[in-house]
Amino acid sequence: MDQQQFQQAAGISAGLSARWFSHIDAAMSEFGITAPLDQAMVMAATGPESAG
Repeated sequence: MDQQQFQQAAGISAGLSARWFSHIDAAMSEFGITAPLDQAMVMAATGPESAG
């Protein structure tokens, strides 16, 4: 996933995407979440869990 895809998946501004993408990308890599489908599943689960 690139930064623009992360921004779209997370539904956040370009500024927030720039701030958070490297951290999310590093965490996914650290835990072996590198396949696009796996990354999509993490994003799908994280959104509702982080919404409030």
